Amino acid sequence: MRLVRTPEQRIEVDPTGKRNGRGAYLCQRRSCWYRALDGNALENAFKIQVAAENKADLREYARSHFPPEDQS
Repeated sequence: MRLVRTPEQRIEVDPTGKRNGRGAYLCQRRSCWYRALDGNALENAFKIQVAAENKADLREYARSHFPPEDQS
């Protein structure tokens, strides 16, 4: 799944993969998204400080679009 940095310095999901802007990819597993949001992966990839509100929006996207993974 492609993420893109907008001119407003937000990170948004790019489902088409065609939006202009600096992009980065995350797999479509909830754990990948949470790991990227909890660490500095997004800041490093996009070279900006990602706002807490923006991270919360992305976390909610992951929660609502990707099923929980089996913890066994």
